[in-house]
Amino acid sequence: MKRFTRKGSAIVESAILIPVLVIALWLFICVSIVLMDWSNATFVVADELRMQSIKTAFVHEPISGPMLIKRRVEHESHMLNEFHVTKYRYLFSKNGIDDLIEFRCEGNFGGRNPLNLLSSVNLKQSVLCRAFTGCESLSKDKGEKENDKTVVYIFPGWGKHYHGKGCRTLKNNPMRVVLNRKIRSKYKCCPYSKKKKPKIGNVVMIFPNSGWDYHVPGCSHIEKYYEEILRSDAKQQGYTACAICGGQ
Repeated sequence: MKRFTRKGSAIVESAILIPVLVIALWLFICVSIVLMDWSNATFVVADELRMQSIKTAFVHEPISGPMLIKRRVEHESHMLNEFHVTKYRYLFSKNGIDDLIEFRCEGNFGGRNPLNLLSSVNLKQSVLCRAFTGCESLSKDKGEKENDKTVVYIFPGWGKHYHGKGCRTLKNNPMRVVLNRKIRSKYKCCPYSKKKKPKIGNVVMIFPNSGWDYHVPGCSHIEKYYEEILRSDAKQQGYTACAICGGQ
């Protein structure tokens, strides 16, 4: 009957423990790299929202924010496979606090590795900040705020009037929006736009009053479009009230 020596036992233990240690070290490295990359993406989101909050003191741009964030995150993140904007709210009120900006996103990290460990990781992030709009106009009556929160609609590049939501001018024209899951579930992608493969967070055009497709910019079905804007910003940019609806 053979007896195991101490040297033999050490070899057996090493043969068991060393692969475990190697796998643990590999997992630690993979997790660290993913967390560093996601931390960088979170910084980009926070930095872009900081710029958005500063811009609100001069102009309101509810459409450009998600596009700029998505573009910069995808450019600066090296392990990120997919990045989706799941929610974006611009200048809303909550718990008695006005002019809040909320941004929610999720990212997928992954890559092939010999052990096929952590080949796909999904992370989510939510950032809430307050816009810099705490000022009053000296040209108005005391107590009246400078920013008019009434939402109107304009045709950028086509005409110089702003319109109310029920204006007949809007009925047969598309609206520029940011593609999200709600729009994707309600509308389908038009055949031309499918070639462009629009993703969550991209700008698309929809026909709120007719049609069930969304279109990418440049689609042959789109001649002109309108977008949402605050009335105060529309006036600041030189737009005047529509003669049909009075901008109401």
